[in-house]
Amino acid sequence: MVNRHSIIPETTTPVELAEKLGASPRYVQDKVRALGCYCKIGGKVVMRDHHVEMFMKAMECHSNSICAAKSGTTGDPLPEGNYAALQARLKKPAPKGSKRKSNKGRGNVVSMGQGRV
Repeated sequence: MVNRHSIIPETTTPVELAEKLGASPRYVQDKVRALGCYCKIGGKVVMRDHHVEMFMKAMECHSNSICAAKSGTTGDPLPEGNYAALQARLKKPAPKGSKRKSNKGRGNVVSMGQGRV
């Protein structure tokens, strides 16, 4: 006779996973939905073992920098060359508002006073 419990895979929900990880349930649910690492059975969202592994792998920090965890920087080069080029660009005076445009057709002023005939 086949044991029915061996047929049913072990599952967890995003809320249960969040509780185990000590994270916000809303954050875990949003990430699970964005990654697509879940099974939907009716209205219930469940995660199997390989879904949990996929989620955990996506949440790993992939930075090679030792200082990235402390400072949050990646050490990538600046987009326009080096630091000196960035400093030179930032020292340029900012434009003082938009340029004035000449008003070409001011129109005729018509008096609405009583002296009008």
